Amino acid sequence: MKPDKKLDQKIYLSEYIEYLNDIKGYSSNTITSYKNDIKQYLKYLSDKSINYYETEEYVKYLNKNRIYTINLTDKI
Repeated sequence: MKPDKKLDQKIYLSEYIEYLNDIKGYSSNTITSYKNDIKQYLKYLSDKSINYYETEEYVKYLNKNRIYTINLTDKI
């Protein structure tokens, strides 16, 4: 049986969000921001069919789409 990459991503994201809330004690706004950034990154990766560790192209994509530097580091 072939692994379901999207299901794995949802599980990992859910666990990470739980960690940010329960262990790190981040605010709901911070957690929502992290969650949105991660979802955007995963969508970018699936659209481009690139390796999860290739962030340089993602940074170029964010710059091209006018994601400002202050938000850029949060997204990677």
